[in-house]
Amino acid sequence: MRTRFIFWVVIFQLATIHAQFQVIPSGASWKYFSGSAPALNWMDSSFNDIGWTNGFTQMGYGDGDETTVLYGGPDTGNYPTYYFRKQINIPDTSLYPGGFMVRIKRDDAFVFYVNGLQIFQNNTIGLISQYNYLASSPCIDDGNTWITFYFPPGIAVNGINTFAAEVHQYENTGGDLSFDCTVDGLNTASPICIRGPYLQSCTENSVVIKWRTNISSNSVVYIGNTYNVFTDTIFDPTNTYGHEVHLTGLNPGTKYYYTVGSIAGISVQDTAKYFYTPRISGVPYELDIWVTGDCGTGYINQFNTANAFSGYIGNKYVDSWMILGDNAYLYGLDDEYQSNFFESYKSYRYLSQTCIWPTPGNHDYYNTTNLESRNTPYYKIFTVPTLAEAGGVASNTEQYYSYNLGNVHFISLDSYGTEGSQKMYDTTSLQAVWLKQDLAANTMPWTILYWHHPPYTMGSHNSDIEPDLVAIRSNLVKMIERYKVDLVLCGHSHNYERSKLIKGHYGLENTYDPFVHLTNSSSAYYDGTPHSCPYFKRTDDTVNTGVVYVVAGNAGKHTSTSSGWP
Repeated sequence: MRTRFIFWVVIFQLATIHAQFQVIPSGASWKYFSGSAPALNWMDSSFNDIGWTNGFTQMGYGDGDETTVLYGGPDTGNYPTYYFRKQINIPDTSLYPGGFMVRIKRDDAFVFYVNGLQIFQNNTIGLISQYNYLASSPCIDDGNTWITFYFPPGIAVNGINTFAAEVHQYENTGGDLSFDCTVDGLNTASPICIRGPYLQSCTENSVVIKWRTNISSNSVVYIGNTYNVFTDTIFDPTNTYGHEVHLTGLNPGTKYYYTVGSIAGISVQDTAKYFYTPRISGVPYELDIWVTGDCGTGYINQFNTANAFSGYIGNKYVDSWMILGDNAYLYGLDDEYQSNFFESYKSYRYLSQTCIWPTPGNHDYYNTTNLESRNTPYYKIFTVPTLAEAGGVASNTEQYYSYNLGNVHFISLDSYGTEGSQKMYDTTSLQAVWLKQDLAANTMPWTILYWHHPPYTMGSHNSDIEPDLVAIRSNLVKMIERYKVDLVLCGHSHNYERSKLIKGHYGLENTYDPFVHLTNSSSAYYDGTPHSCPYFKRTDDTVNTGVVYVVAGNAGKHTSTSSGWP
């Protein structure tokens, strides 16, 4: 069985110049193969590629900028996958302690290998590549921009190294294909930030800053209230690729500029690297929150959604970013998070300014068959408050947790993973027992719950027939209605749906009766007409007077609806 390694991708921002030696330039000769699936070991150094054809990059067809024009396939349809190999001598890999930087142009998807090991994939749809696999979506740049990633120095060997790539079409009848590649050796040990930085577990007095570097190094965070005037330094001497620094002793409601790096120097610094600590818990103030469900696709819809939000919010600070699960397609792999989440959002200021509050979805578990396991990239990437550091009752697990912002209590749940073979909707499960304890202890006037699988949806998923959704509606909804929950946010269905203020509906969609289940006379329109928004709920009511349910699973793609779509 071939061992699979996934390493790290794209420079987010670079403050220092890193000396490099070009191992493979653009325009180099590569061998290529098309028309059928090659031998299984085609990417290995031992493979004999004597029957492959030579050409110079850029290779492809259909765009008019190719140095080597490839055959586009038979008249009835083009080949789904093309294969490329190049062997080159690296006499002394110790000259490159910073590892190697790879840049690729592709249309539409690619998988890249070094000496037979899979290093990175982009826009692909499967764990194991096959000839007939198609790209998950057409690449939005039409193959005109470089995709940049890195691999550590230990992957290369002294002597002959084999670099290989497979490029997949989005559809067999696609009219173009592109491939170009450069490889550079980094002859300095100064670390480069290749993920983030991003913020986690923000409280009125603390924050966690995380980032990743191309080589292992110590961690330094510089922080201050004025740009480029840093009054505090937090240092962790442990050498690591994945950096996590906990800042404490901060002041509530305060703006802090920050930069990250190592003793060797600053890696990331610009005027957009700042955050506001939340104000004192319980004090009401306006919160601007971005909620994205099923966002990490790399599809054009993901960028359209982010651009639309940016246009809407303008220059306002975003207090919170809630992601509703299925945060990286298709399997929740680390490189899928890198490509479809961190790289996709790297040009938006929210990634480094706004605290991300996650919840897992089924795709975040797809690289494991054990739903009890927390050994998945999701649980390594995100750090959440498990000991009630941000309010609520300690959960003692990153699977579910709660926190306060202003006078709002938030609860994130896991609707797919299990504990003791029990799911969230099993009312005797550890998660459900904790949820009841947390809700009972909550004193905030507003309560928002979020998880992945919706109790009410007729979108790309159907809550009348899917067992998990039926069970959540039958069991969990009944439970949360005993408490003063105001809003429930879910993803999973790749659509937007919103209920009115409802209570007591646990059956099929066609059993909903507004005269029975509607608890407020608002029309739910926001148009200023009589009985339009807002809803009214009294915080001193002894019973819950209804919940609004929102499905927001279309931040990454938008698909069809079910027959019961209202």
